[in-house]
Amino acid sequence: MLCIALALTGCCPKPLLFKTPTLDQLPNVLLPAFEQNDLETEYTLNPNLNPFYLSGNFDGDGSTDYAVFLQSKRSQKPAIAFVLGAVPTNPILMGEGEWPALKAFNKIAFWKATSHFPAGAGTVLPGIKGGGIVLELNQPDEVRWIFWDGRNWQCVNPE
Repeated sequence: MLCIALALTGCCPKPLLFKTPTLDQLPNVLLPAFEQNDLETEYTLNPNLNPFYLSGNFDGDGSTDYAVFLQSKRSQKPAIAFVLGAVPTNPILMGEGEWPALKAFNKIAFWKATSHFPAGAGTVLPGIKGGGIVLELNQPDEVRWIFWDGRNWQCVNPE
């Protein structure tokens, strides 16, 4: 009732809305990946993960690589664009359902880049070339690791 009375007087606070990030908020090195491909016309930056992009040396070559959380304009499904620093105009897109270990991206609570995985991770991450990404899922104690194996992006359950 109080909020209704306040709303009638114009004093009720407005709900906070997530604002869709723009390409202006990306590092300049990523712009060719969006402007020279269909990413800019087919996808928007997805604000459902904060931060909406990560950087690290994912392929082990010493240059900065990026992962950008996107959303398809047509289907509204999330995707991740990976941009390797050595080939910034050639993004690799991974959509929902492409990894057996992570069927739905809406299960991701947060993500973070890591320069290394725990000791012994090499047995779980065959062919790992550099750092990677740690995903914490909405379920308690559920994590996934994303890494570059030299040919493809892999997502595994480390257990």
